[in-house]
Amino acid sequence: MNVPDESLYNEFSHSGNKESLKALFERYRLSVVLFVFGYVRNIDDAEDIMMDTLP
Repeated sequence: MNVPDESLYNEFSHSGNKESLKALFERYRLSVVLFVFGYVRNIDDAEDIMMDTLP
């Protein structure tokens, strides 16, 4: 089932549904890492920054 991002975010922010947050994290984890990698040019640092950025 493809739940829209907005619905997942609302579920997490209003009821604290950690599964919704996990779904968003999994959906965007790689994108965030690659975005940060474009700046820091080190994949390990990019992953660390992503982990610090996303809960």
